[in-house]
Amino acid sequence: MLAPGAAVRALAVAVRTLERVFVVLAGLLTVYLAVTAVVFLQQSPHHYSTLVLAILVLSALLALRNVLADGRAGHGVGFWVHLTLAGLLLVAAAVSAGYIWVHAVRLQIEQPFLNDLDVLIGAVFLFALLLANWFHWGTVLTGVIGAVILYFFFGHLLGNPLLRHPPYDIGFVMTYMGMNTTEGAFAYLADGVEKLYLLVIFAAIMIGAGMINLVTELGKVVGRFVRGGAAFPAIVGSALAGTVMGAAVTNVVMTGKLTIPTMRRYGFKREFAAAVEVAASTAGQIIPPVMGLAAFLMAALLNISYVQVALIAVVPAFLYMTGVTIGVLVKAAADDLPRLREPIALGLVGRLLPTFVIPMAVVVLLLLSFYSPAYAGLFGIIAALVLCPLQGRLRPSLSEFAAALKNGLEVVIQLSLLLVAIGPLAQTFVTTNLAGRLSSWLIQVLPDNALILLLGAMVLALLAGMGLPTPAAYVLVALTLGHFLQQLGIKAIPAHFFIQYFAVFSAVTPPVALASLAGAKIAGAPFARTAWESFRLVVPAFFVGFAFIYHPSLLEFPRVSWALLVAMGAVILVQWNVCVTLHGFLGHRLGAVERGLFATAGAIGTVYLVNPDRFYLWLSLVASALALGWVMAGHAPRERAPGAKPALVRDLPDSKGKG
Repeated sequence: MLAPGAAVRALAVAVRTLERVFVVLAGLLTVYLAVTAVVFLQQSPHHYSTLVLAILVLSALLALRNVLADGRAGHGVGFWVHLTLAGLLLVAAAVSAGYIWVHAVRLQIEQPFLNDLDVLIGAVFLFALLLANWFHWGTVLTGVIGAVILYFFFGHLLGNPLLRHPPYDIGFVMTYMGMNTTEGAFAYLADGVEKLYLLVIFAAIMIGAGMINLVTELGKVVGRFVRGGAAFPAIVGSALAGTVMGAAVTNVVMTGKLTIPTMRRYGFKREFAAAVEVAASTAGQIIPPVMGLAAFLMAALLNISYVQVALIAVVPAFLYMTGVTIGVLVKAAADDLPRLREPIALGLVGRLLPTFVIPMAVVVLLLLSFYSPAYAGLFGIIAALVLCPLQGRLRPSLSEFAAALKNGLEVVIQLSLLLVAIGPLAQTFVTTNLAGRLSSWLIQVLPDNALILLLGAMVLALLAGMGLPTPAAYVLVALTLGHFLQQLGIKAIPAHFFIQYFAVFSAVTPPVALASLAGAKIAGAPFARTAWESFRLVVPAFFVGFAFIYHPSLLEFPRVSWALLVAMGAVILVQWNVCVTLHGFLGHRLGAVERGLFATAGAIGTVYLVNPDRFYLWLSLVASALALGWVMAGHAPRERAPGAKPALVRDLPDSKGKG
């Protein structure tokens, strides 16, 4: 029996050893994928079985490392249960995925005629996949995937004839779950893992090179010219960081540590400072060129190129950020917040800007030239590695760079695992025609009204995102309702963008709001108030999702037309009216009648967004002009928000940096 001190030291050694093994193996996988980015290996059974073997084993190593790291605080029964499961996962992953790797060619040729050993190994493989997913993505997602897999095996026993599928041979089912290197767990390797992997590593290298410091400095440039200017390092910086990170919670944690304290020094309330960071960081999942994982899944489900998805996303992303910016400006004026006065580190900008601009330009140009995302990510990495040593005193140390790269490897392995785990879920919907069956059932129970069903799809996407990662929420709702929305006459691309858009918002929407939770922890603010402020900032962006359903020109970028410009103007006008109504301020604190006028103008504009009749557009313009004229003609004294300090007192931050 080891003494307590010796046990802690042994755990620390085990954790460090597992981390080194993980980094070495993940590094080898990265090199392998870098080679395959320029050497064509697609449709190779050994290639895809190698990827799944690596992803499962590396996920198991991470799970085992995490269990041992948590065990430093104590050795309860839970620790030993988790340690046993993590060890079992490592063995099951290595054995089952290794078997598939050895027999990949035979399984590809003989499927679906599997022998008894193949079926047994398939069961072990599914167990390992679900267990790994449970360790990294939680009980809810694992339960959903497990339930859908069970439906594939036993759905023929259901009593409902609309949901019951024909009986399938167990070998047939197992083939489509993972014993065939083109289906099930392997379904999103070519369209997901291969395209995503090097872009995530590119983002990690950019962060290690100092990108977060650079983008926050760039945000200060805008903040010096507007009230509430301390918010703009978050708005500009987090949006720019999101172009390569593509993850809301991660973005909040990375940039919020810099931006939230700055906002606090300039008089921002804790919850509002956190909300600004949350709203800006959430945009990372919808801002091109490196969008979130859901964008890669969308490209695969719609059978279009990822570049096309990224181009289509430009206008919705711009309108989202416009709505958030308007909300921040109105709220900052209401709270009488000052402009930003902090000096801009021009030396830092000059040194780091080439390292940000040139690799990003390389990635964007290669993507626009329709090279694969993996190819673009590889050459973005090369460009960043060449430029990093030229940053002078701002050149990252080897330890900083290694830490950023290790974090990037951990993130990309977990995202890759998610793609592998979602595969059987999507495969079940396709092979059993569960999507069509659900559509037939929904036709019987739901009203034949596209707007009502869109509202229902919005609510379902938000609810699914509360318990599932955004990519999983998107896939689940897209497979459940996407086909049904198309049957109602909504085209595939707008329908999928609509679902993905609101799945992203689930990170902000109460009561779960994981991004708001992360922001609240950094700001030391109450979670409920932070979630409410975050929700108020993103509410104007909710109109964007409905607008591009009824105004398809919003999804036609890079084609620019008058219809696009008019639709964008209408969305921005609605967002402005909604922001003024929500915050009750425009030059002075608005009364009930004044807020009612702006609410009416916003409501009329919303009618135009879902019913593109020019009459409603002109009526909205007239109503907005009347509301604005009424306020401008009034002579009510300017009222500050309750408890706000005069702006002159807060023109400069506290020299001690206190909030």
